[in-house]
Amino acid sequence: EEDDDRMLLLNLLYAPRGSRLFSIAKTMCSIETLSHVLAWSKDWKMKEEEGYSVDLVELPRLKLTFTAREDHTGELKLFSMDHADLFVSNDHNDLTKKMIAGIPHSLLLSNLGGEMQLLVPVLPPVRPHIISQPFTTDLVINREGCTWNASLSQRFYLYPIHVSLSFALTKGLNSALYLLLLRLLHREYDAAYRLCDSIATDSKLSPEGQEIFKALSYANDDFHPDAAAVRLKVSLVTIDSGTPLPWDLTLQLADYIVKLPHVSATCRLPLQEELQLLESDGVV
Repeated sequence: EEDDDRMLLLNLLYAPRGSRLFSIAKTMCSIETLSHVLAWSKDWKMKEEEGYSVDLVELPRLKLTFTAREDHTGELKLFSMDHADLFVSNDHNDLTKKMIAGIPHSLLLSNLGGEMQLLVPVLPPVRPHIISQPFTTDLVINREGCTWNASLSQRFYLYPIHVSLSFALTKGLNSALYLLLLRLLHREYDAAYRLCDSIATDSKLSPEGQEIFKALSYANDDFHPDAAAVRLKVSLVTIDSGTPLPWDLTLQLADYIVKLPHVSATCRLPLQEELQLLESDGVV
C-alpha cells in the first residue's frame, strides 16, 4: 500500500480539550457514541505532540462520512460525502436552539447558500420517569434497540429547515411520524398535532413505520388534555390503514371528552372528526 493512502486512527476519547479533535468529538457524540465514530488523519508520520489534522470522520452504523476541506472563504469545515454541498454548521442561535429542543440526537447541517437541514438518527427515544419532576421533557436515546434497528430501512432522516428557522419540514411519512413521536414525548402538543396531517394514510405502514408508530405508546403515561387530542388525531388519520393503534381508542376518546374544556384551541378536533371517531369500529 502506498504511503500516501495511509491514515492514522485518532483516539477521540482522550482528545485534548480545546483542540479541533475535541470539538469534533463533542459534535459527533450528539448523534453517535464515540466508540462508533472513527476520526482519521493523513498525518500518520507526525509526532503526537505536534498535533494531528482530522481529514476524515466515519460513522459506520449511521452510514455517514464527513471529510475536512475548506469552503469558498477558506474556512475549514466538515463536509458530508453522502450529501452534496452539506457541511456541519456551528450557526446555533436562539431560533435554531428552540427548534431543535426535544431532539437531543441531532446535527445541524448547512449548504453554501445558507439553507439548513437537521440530521436526526432514527433511534428509539425514551422519556424517563423522574419522581421529583413529573412533567419532565428530557429524553434519553436508546442506541442499542435491536428490534428497532432491524426494522429500519434508513438510519437517519434529513429535515429541511424553513427559512424562518421556526420549524422543520418533513419528507415522507416515516420521517413525519418520527418527528411527531419526538414532539409528543417533548410535550410539544401543538407541533405534534400539526404534524398529524403529514402521516395521514390509508395504506399499510412499512415495517419501519410500524415500529415508529408503536413507539407512540411511550407517551401513553401523559394524561395532558392536549396529549389525548393528539392521540385521537393520529387515530383518525390512520384509521383506514389497518394499523393497530398503540392505545385504547375508547379510553382516549372518553378522556378527551371529560377534559374537553381544558383542550387547547390549536389541538381541539372539529365536531365532524369527533363524530367520525365516535362512529368508528374501534369505539365501544
